[in-house]
Amino acid sequence: MNEKKSFTVAGNKFLLSTADVLSRLQDLEPEPVRELFVEVSGTAYPVKQAFAQVTGMQRGQFTSH
Repeated sequence: MNEKKSFTVAGNKFLLSTADVLSRLQDLEPEPVRELFVEVSGTAYPVKQAFAQVTGMQRGQFTSH
């Protein structure tokens, strides 16, 4: 669970673990889901909301398709 994975999105490099993701979403109130979502600890978040919260990227910098 604490193993960090690296990935790159739009030229931005990230190194995150499951624990990092869980802690960054812990107190986030999910927005209404329109189409695409990710379920984390039993809560459905719009993909863009969750990804932006976890990475700090602006929603316009990436697509969710």
